[in-house]
Amino acid sequence: MRGIKKIIAVVCAAAMTVGMITFSPASADAAKAPKFNKKKVSVNVGGTYKIKLKNGAKKAKVTWKSSKKKVVRITKKSNKGKKAYAKFKALKKGKAKVSAIYKLGKIKKKLVCNVTVKGRKTVEIPGNTATNPPAVSSPVVNSGESPTPSQGDNHTGTPDNPQSEPITLYNEKMVAPVIMDSGYNNTSENQYAERSYEQIYRAVRDLRQDISMVTGAIDYAEIQSIFDDNADEEQARIDDADSMEPKKVPDLVTDTAGISADSAIIIGTIDDSTIIKKLMDEGKLEEAKQIKGVWEGYVIKQVKNAIPGVDNALVIAGSDARGTIYGIYTVSESIGVSPYYWYSDVPVEVKDTITFDAKEAIVNDGPDVKYRGIFINDEEKSNAWAESKFTEDGKNGPGVNYYRRVFELVLRLKANTLWPAMHGCSVAFNKNVDENGISINAQEAAGYGIIMGASHCEILLRNNVGEWGDWFNANKGRFTDISYPNDSYKAYDFTLNREMLLEYWRERLTANKDFESILTVGVRGPHDEAFNCENLSMYPGNTDAERKVSMMEDVITSQREIIADIYGEENVQKIPQVFIPYKEMNDVYNAGLDEFMLWDGSEDFNGDGITDYRDDNTDIMIMWAEDNENYIRQDLSEEEAGRAGGAGIYYHISYWGPPASFLWLNSTSLYTMSEQMHRGYDIGANDYWILNVGDIKPSEPSMEFFLKMAWDSEYWNDTTVIEFLKNQAKRDYGMNDEDAAVMASAVSEYYAINGTRKAEFYEKPDYGSLPTEFCTSGCGDESMLWIERINKVVDTMEGLYNKLSDEYKDAFYEHFYYNTTALRDIIENTIYYNKNQFAAAQGRVGSANVYAELSKAAAARVKEGLKTFNSTHNNKWTNFMDCYHPGRGDVLIGDAGEKYGEVKDISEGVGAACENSTKAGIGTLRFNSLIEDEVHYFDVFDVNTIEEKWVAEASADWIKLSKTSGSTRTEERVIVSIDQSRLSKTESGTISVYNADASGKKEGTAVATFAVEAVKSNVTYGDNKGYIEANGYVKIEAEHYSEIIEGEDGSYFGVIKSAGQVSDAMKALPDTAKVTTDWDSAAKLVYRVYFENAGTYSLSLRRRPVLNEGKEDGVDRTMNIAVGVGDYEPTVLKGKRAGDWNVVLNMCEILKCNITVKKGWNDIIVYRSDASFVWDNMYIETVKGAVPTSVLWPAESPNNIAEAEKPAVGKLPLELGSYNPGAEIVMDNLRNMAMNENDVKTVNFSVYATNGKPVTVTAKSSNEQCVSVFVNDGKITLTAKEKSGNVSVIITAKAEGCDELKKEFRVTVRDSSIGSLYIEKDGEVVINAADALLQGGYSWTEVSEPDVWVASDDKNGIKHTPDTGRKWEADSNIDEAPSINFKVKISKAGTYYLFTNMSNPNNNADSYHVLVDGVYKYTHNSGDMSGKMIWRSAGKGLALSAGEHTITIAAREDGLVVNQILLSNDKEIALDGLQPVSERKKL
Repeated sequence: MRGIKKIIAVVCAAAMTVGMITFSPASADAAKAPKFNKKKVSVNVGGTYKIKLKNGAKKAKVTWKSSKKKVVRITKKSNKGKKAYAKFKALKKGKAKVSAIYKLGKIKKKLVCNVTVKGRKTVEIPGNTATNPPAVSSPVVNSGESPTPSQGDNHTGTPDNPQSEPITLYNEKMVAPVIMDSGYNNTSENQYAERSYEQIYRAVRDLRQDISMVTGAIDYAEIQSIFDDNADEEQARIDDADSMEPKKVPDLVTDTAGISADSAIIIGTIDDSTIIKKLMDEGKLEEAKQIKGVWEGYVIKQVKNAIPGVDNALVIAGSDARGTIYGIYTVSESIGVSPYYWYSDVPVEVKDTITFDAKEAIVNDGPDVKYRGIFINDEEKSNAWAESKFTEDGKNGPGVNYYRRVFELVLRLKANTLWPAMHGCSVAFNKNVDENGISINAQEAAGYGIIMGASHCEILLRNNVGEWGDWFNANKGRFTDISYPNDSYKAYDFTLNREMLLEYWRERLTANKDFESILTVGVRGPHDEAFNCENLSMYPGNTDAERKVSMMEDVITSQREIIADIYGEENVQKIPQVFIPYKEMNDVYNAGLDEFMLWDGSEDFNGDGITDYRDDNTDIMIMWAEDNENYIRQDLSEEEAGRAGGAGIYYHISYWGPPASFLWLNSTSLYTMSEQMHRGYDIGANDYWILNVGDIKPSEPSMEFFLKMAWDSEYWNDTTVIEFLKNQAKRDYGMNDEDAAVMASAVSEYYAINGTRKAEFYEKPDYGSLPTEFCTSGCGDESMLWIERINKVVDTMEGLYNKLSDEYKDAFYEHFYYNTTALRDIIENTIYYNKNQFAAAQGRVGSANVYAELSKAAAARVKEGLKTFNSTHNNKWTNFMDCYHPGRGDVLIGDAGEKYGEVKDISEGVGAACENSTKAGIGTLRFNSLIEDEVHYFDVFDVNTIEEKWVAEASADWIKLSKTSGSTRTEERVIVSIDQSRLSKTESGTISVYNADASGKKEGTAVATFAVEAVKSNVTYGDNKGYIEANGYVKIEAEHYSEIIEGEDGSYFGVIKSAGQVSDAMKALPDTAKVTTDWDSAAKLVYRVYFENAGTYSLSLRRRPVLNEGKEDGVDRTMNIAVGVGDYEPTVLKGKRAGDWNVVLNMCEILKCNITVKKGWNDIIVYRSDASFVWDNMYIETVKGAVPTSVLWPAESPNNIAEAEKPAVGKLPLELGSYNPGAEIVMDNLRNMAMNENDVKTVNFSVYATNGKPVTVTAKSSNEQCVSVFVNDGKITLTAKEKSGNVSVIITAKAEGCDELKKEFRVTVRDSSIGSLYIEKDGEVVINAADALLQGGYSWTEVSEPDVWVASDDKNGIKHTPDTGRKWEADSNIDEAPSINFKVKISKAGTYYLFTNMSNPNNNADSYHVLVDGVYKYTHNSGDMSGKMIWRSAGKGLALSAGEHTITIAAREDGLVVNQILLSNDKEIALDGLQPVSERKKL
């Protein structure tokens, strides 16, 4: 193909023609003075001009500057005095000065050229009077060349010919120019056409840069390192690249007169582009008619002879601006520019040739979900990153430079909506304004074509955290009778300051009315919290719930009146609005607001005498949320689904809140998300989808899959996850088909593992109980099998990572490799800790130590991984990644105060424990001949500190042991199997384990004896397709059914891929099916099971915790299923229809019932009751205790339906075999203590030598007259003799072959005469917390180094130091917690409530434990703190009898600051400021 014949275009000829220059005859010096060739220049937008310096000296230097870079930008310059010049480009209408500082020795002179930039030049395209964009008017070639007509000039009016080859957009001889109209004109049909043009023009600039990166004219690596970027900078890069390599940079052509090109890219909308409309009229783009009137659709097609002078065109035509933009970015992605080229450092492959295959037109009819996008939330980490990288944003980012990156990413992923960052750490999105008071960010969003929405608590685009306080203080003088004029938090109350809030909202809508927005209606609290409603009694209703409904009706109606005032009453129901029933708003909705939202304008609902928009709320979208459940809280009723406005889903893959935040890793399973989003789509919530992506990274792949589902929900689902992952592997990491398939499988497994337990759910939660532990003693050692499972994923990912070329490694690491390694580390950190606890409990001395070190090593890897991530791509992501967050402080073992277990009572010899038994020495191993290659195990462990030998014996030859003897300093695993060839019938046997002497011979009696039961089954399947009981249970995977029966109503059970905790799951479908209890006609799953004996057994069914809040026909909805046997009436299993924290943490709910079966074959039937019920598997226990508590339950029972799971036993860590500690003495740390005069305390401690030698212990007091000390048999006895004093006690331990060990602790003897008793009076006692510093008999502190209690900074209270992030938990190390203690006398027995006045610096230093008389009562976590004094109470009663009591406040978090403590029998007492201190008396 021949290159483009460039021609010279004359732009603004009159302005740019340089006339003859004459000089004044005054003097020769004047004639030689340096000056510009022009003092005034007039240029159109998009035009260029070259200012030259005349009479410059050869040695002079010239510095150039534009006074307004946004109006005029200097694109090229020479600083050499003789040939100095500056070429500038006109960017926007206005005036600017281009100046030069001329320097020659001591001579310095400033020269100025005044530049006037006019509007875009009108072009000669029929029917279009728009102005030129900043672009080259036509392709330009070297001077002297003339245009050569295209071979296709004579075919302008004929239909295009079929294309045989993909179009070539670039080879080393040419690059296709980009052709678009010079502008669009606003019309009555499209009043935003000009805005659409600007949006498309911006995306075209991206396309030109994208092509230039692929050709190599622009270095993609340089682009990836740029943070502060804008249109001017991007255009400058394109211009600079064009000047260097013009054959690699596509020109932008808006005047096609004289163009001659082998190929070109033509871009425009089907309604506004004259060029596109002409192609359609000529029959060359017939396919575009298919997207007429479509929302965001596009067509991409190769067209021959599309316009005169262009042989072959790639036409991108959109139904609207965004449709066109999506078409543009589709081409960019296809030629090799990933949507993540910047945000995930995906490289751009430089190519010699660029082609695009659109021989057959690509017609995309737009998205399935109209509004779809993301929510940047809980953005503390990305804020820290943004502040360090986006230099123009200043403090409290993110700012406009950050948002430009997000806007572009959103569009490249074919999303259209953004909820911006909204926490207090961020600047409110609309707060930074221009000179006209208009939001800078909102203007930028409009320039990209982004629709701005806002979260459930950001009403009518207002960010209360960033805007309300300032606005309130600045405007409160305008309003009379304001409640809480000095407290903006309490003042944000519609029941108190109605008019003020309405004006606050009105001002935002007025400022943003010209931008595309989705308006959130309703009201919540000042931040993400329940709304204030102090004066709720002003609204009608018999209960608070009814009054809240009335209030919300008033709120929404008033907000819509504002919308009517600003946008026009005729547009109220055209402006997108959404009500989000989030948290407490869901309760209000279900209490009666749902009826209000169904007002459809058919009558005068509000009773004001007229029927208007106030009687029709059906245009308001309802957006359902899943909170922290991962499951949508509520379904749509038929009436709700029929509302004109439709509905949507707000979903989280990042969440800050109870029971445990997940903000760290990309830990939400794509399979779970897919199942739930398709449920939402199918029930009618398909108009508005928003995904909470947290900081975006490292969840980019999940975000993309979510948006793909929103675009094409039918295609993208659980069955195409693997395809999605393979495509991404090839696109973003340059993998071949084989490696892409391997990666997709490994990542799918990663999601499945997270689908069982999120990475963030392993450690102690903020609320609720720890989820079920992976079993350390059974199910093949479930805990070690779980570690093996994640390590298999990590090993696969590591292999793939090492195969990648260096430029692809960062993207792969950021998306998946980091996630998988971090998940592995958190799993090992937790499971090895659990193994440590189990080993310590059984006396496994060395094993406990090894598991503790393995757990600690995993924690260290987590922290090291954070550093690695943040240094990725030349430190691009500094400060970004962190496993900790203000809402999640307990991530690693030890964060919640956990203590690793140690064996303190050292024994001799070995012990042994078998699989499925938590108690050492006993247990039963069960085998069944139907299970091929079945294996179980027992562990032999050392209970001493030195290596011990052992012997194991089986009572029968059919029992096979992998080892029969050995020696260990930790533990060894022996695999047990059955030789079926030696087994003729069901048999019982035993395995005995003994200590062995130095020669290896057994000695003494057995330390453990295990029963072995081996069933020789004669059961056959016959004609049955089903399961056979084995080893005391029946385990069934839901998708492995014997028979599936469709319901008479068309309902059925369908497979959901990888949605179970083990594999797939079954779901009751369709999601719209009505609840039923007509079991005869219901959809069914039948499982045929053979039972050895008739009986009544416990059945457990594991379901995914799908929710179903709300009512249907006035009745509470349910989430039920039924299980029965044969023809008997089934039992209804009732799932929790609303959230439960423990269910959330376990990510499943176990439903139980009893079933009665006969011996032989039985049909276990599962009946559909509710739609959307998702279940995983079921387990029937036929021998009580046969299987211990576990997460995944045992392997599936023998069956002829599915391929049998291969029996497995987890392998022990290799580190157990290499354990060989040096000889040392191990002794407990002893904490400091306080005593009163004449007190006697006994302290237990343990000590041993790792070489097994006996240890002698001595103790010495630094002052025997004050405190005497005596050691005997592992006990230290202390006697306080004097009234007061401080004593050091030194414990010395010695053992042969070990270094001497010394431990020191302090004993403080208190003066009991200091202070006095606090006296309760009239049910109240007030204590100054600082009194604890008196260290007397009535108030004192308990603390060990390095902790210290000191007076608080304001001297009002007491403060714990140092504040380094440590914790002391009630169930682990509360005995080590620093505490303050007070003796009180209660006269009036009863229930008292403890209140604390605190001024803690933050919410990581605000929790404490309460003890009464040394007995733990409860823990109080007070919530957000800011250093200001505030009264808090847990609201938990303390039953206090008459008499003396010791009240203890023990810190849960370090840094605690307490000012006063108040005990009151009034739970609702109102407190403000410090209270008068109670009377005190001496004993």
